[in-house]
Order: sequence, then structure tokens, then C-alpha cells
Amino acid sequence: MGGGGELIGRCASYTFAFAHIGKSKRRTKIGEGEAMLNEGNCFSSVSGKSYGVVGQSHFVRLQLFSLCCLNFSSLPNLPISLSMSFFNFSHSFHRCLSEHSLRLSDHPIETIFIGFLLPPLIAFGLIGNCLNLCVLLGPRVHPTTRRSNSLLAVLAMLDVLFLLLMLPSSLAHFTFFARQFTFRRVYFATKIPLLALINQCSAAAIWIMLGICLERLVGIRRPFSSRVRSSRGGTQFFVMAVFCGTFLLTMYIYLRYHCIQKLFCDGTQLYSYCFIVDSDHLFSSNRSVPHLTNLSLIESPSSVLLLFIRVSLVVHAVLVVFLPTVVVAISNAALLWTLRHRDKRLNEETNRKAKTTDSLSHHSTSLKSTTSTQQQKARIEQRVTITVVSIITCFTITQTPSAVVQLFVRPAYPLQNPNLEWEAVSIFLVVLGKSLNFVLFCLSSAHFRSRLLLMLSKSAARKREAFRKLSREQNRRKKNSCQLQQQNAEQQQRKNGK
Repeated sequence: MGGGGELIGRCASYTFAFAHIGKSKRRTKIGEGEAMLNEGNCFSSVSGKSYGVVGQSHFVRLQLFSLCCLNFSSLPNLPISLSMSFFNFSHSFHRCLSEHSLRLSDHPIETIFIGFLLPPLIAFGLIGNCLNLCVLLGPRVHPTTRRSNSLLAVLAMLDVLFLLLMLPSSLAHFTFFARQFTFRRVYFATKIPLLALINQCSAAAIWIMLGICLERLVGIRRPFSSRVRSSRGGTQFFVMAVFCGTFLLTMYIYLRYHCIQKLFCDGTQLYSYCFIVDSDHLFSSNRSVPHLTNLSLIESPSSVLLLFIRVSLVVHAVLVVFLPTVVVAISNAALLWTLRHRDKRLNEETNRKAKTTDSLSHHSTSLKSTTSTQQQKARIEQRVTITVVSIITCFTITQTPSAVVQLFVRPAYPLQNPNLEWEAVSIFLVVLGKSLNFVLFCLSSAHFRSRLLLMLSKSAARKREAFRKLSREQNRRKKNSCQLQQQNAEQQQRKNGK
């Protein structure tokens, strides 16, 4: 949930493919494909059947063979993951890669869902979440719902940041961007940090969502305790704790990948490779990596680093994927049950108190006013809770598939990716859920719609007034210019007459 942890970026950037390189002196075997290596220029011919990862055979083989100056023959079962990051690598090969090899994605399902469908969805989500922020952070916020609005605003900001960070990975699927050297250089340089930040935003969003759900659960059960729950300090502390905690939970991503960058075609083509440092096949306890020391590309990680990464993977799966998924689902179910019974009880209390205040209205007019105020607060709590329930329900539906992929699918296939279609669809659903919050606000809250329309009407009125002022100023300047030209013409006529 929350993007399925490390799922996002791993599929959206490039498909992580794994190549198993078998032992051979002069022949390197990749899957079922073969390449004869030439000591002169490291390239000769590529032949053989499909690599075994959909749409990646020619793509993967060419990239691996570009590193053939490394002695792969002494490194059996090396898993190489294709990803993006940036490390200086000065060697430039004269061999040029084909247009197909320069693609940043070659899977049709991933291209459709992550490439073509995601950019308009991201644009819609950015506009919608910015409008949400304008309404939630605007004036005339009721004190009863101030804390909920603050947390919803934080959630909207996280969604905006998440969508912005996802945009480069989506644009990388377009040939126009994939061929641009500048785009590739920037994209490769920021790939791993983007992946870590995307996962941090996703993890923070689910914990913020959990906080909203629990706050609404308390608010709907105790609607008159708003003075205790409206503390800004408590909300700020919770948000800061979430950001710090999620940073620690996702920090291992910065350390898990060791990346190199290579230049081809006399420095006009750029590509990058990332190795998973905690892979059991890349490093072993009984040998170092002498065949790679000639280029100093990879150093054997320390046991402390490996322990930190492997423990972080388990903690991340528990605290970012499994535990929040279960708690949010239970809290949302409890919130729905409480909302249903609260609505029924509120209607009964409203009818009973209305009869009581009518019978006692000739004795006390303040009693009726107090009852009306309490009912108004309860109605506000009810209204906000309905909006929150709709958002949490949509969040749960769209985020759960990525959690399933993270918890069950990927551990079952650690060295291959047979469910790339499911990963692409789950990422699309994650982005869809973050883009639909504006629609849910509009559909579930009449108060939100009225405030949004009021804000837009005021903004349109200000723009119309500014346009009128600009038009009047332009007309005044034009009139003055005409008068000045007329005066100059009259003066010129007088001079000519004389």
C-alpha cells in the first residue's frame, strides 16, 4: 500500500531485468542468447533466442555486451538490474547503440499505462490537488475541522510532490525524451534519489491517511471535544514525526544500488547500469571481485551495510506496506460503522431535542440556541467524516494492488519479473488514486463545492477588474498619445505657415 513501497520507480523507470551470465572463456551466455566476444573492440555479433524478459532481448544484450571489457567469465550468475543513476565514468566507446537500444522502456503494457496514460492523469492530479490546497488552506475554516483540514492539506501536498516526481519516469517512455542527451543525463543523475523520494512520499501519505482516519474516528464519536483535538502543535509534531520516520524507512534505497554510467558513439549516447549491492549472486563471502577492480566500478559492500539493507527491507515491508494496510482497513471499517450509527443517533437526537426545545421555548430561549449550536457542530463532523471516508476508501482500493505485488508477487520471483503487467497496472492505480481526491471532494462535500465556486468567482472577479484597469490605462495612454501627436502636428503646421 502507499505505492507498494519500492515498487514505484522500479517499474515506472525501467523494467528491472536480471541477466544470468554463465561461465565461458570467450563466449558469454545470456539466458538463451549468445555473443562471440572480440578482444579488439569487445563487440562482434549477437545471436540466439529471446532473452526471456518481454521486450528486452536485444535491448539487454547490447547493454551487457557494452561492458564486455569486464571479465564476466569469472562471474557466474551475476544479476544485473537496469536502472538509472549517475556516476562519473570517463570511458567513451566508439560503438554506437541502435535506436531500439536507447529506449528507456520496451514493454507495451508499461508504455501504455506508464507512458501514454500517466501524463494527462498527472496533469489532472496536479491541478486538482492544488485546488484542494487553496480551499483547505483558505479562510473561513471551521475550528471543529481545522485539524482534519490541516492533515488533508498535508496529504494534498504529498500527492503533488509524488506526481511531480513520477513525471520524469513517465516522460522517459516517450522516444522524443529518451533520445535527448540532456534529458538522459539529468534523468540518470536523479533516478535513485527520485526513487527514494517517491517511496518516502508514498510512505508518508499512508501514515498521514492513517492519522486522518483515526482523527475522524475520534471526532465522530466525540464531536464536542474539538478544543482538545484542535491543537496545532500536536498536528505539526505528528507530521514532522511522519516525515522523519519515513525518511529513515526509505534511506536504504540510496545505499542499495551501485550505479555506473557509460558513454557510447564518441560521447553522444549515454546509458547507465545499476547493481543491487545486497544480491546474493553479485557478492559472496568467500571471494572479492577482482575481475572488476581493473575499472574500480564496484567495491564489495561491508557486512554492516548488507545487514542494514536487509533489515531495512523487512522493516519497510512491515511498517510501510503490511501494518498500515491492515490498520487503515480496520480503521476505515470502524469509521463506516460509527458513521452509520452516528447518523441514525443524530437524527433521533435532533427530533427529540427539537420537541424538547419547542415545549420549553417560553421558559428559555438560550436552550434552543445551545441545542442548535451542538447540532451544527455534529453535522459539520458528520459532513467532514463522509468526505474522509470516501477518500480513504478510494485510497484503499487503488493502493492495495501495489501492496499485494510488494508483499507476495515480488518475493516469489526475486530474480525475474514475470508480472510486469501487474506492476505497471498497480502503479497506474496508485497515481489514479492520488489524482481522484479532487473529484471525491467535489462529489462528497457541498461545502467544499460552495467554497471552491466562491474562490473561483472571486478570482475571476479580480482578474476582470485587473483587465478593466489595464484596458482603461491603455485607453488613457492611447488618448494621451493621440493628443500629443495632434499637438505636434499643430505646432508643425504653425512652423510651416510662418
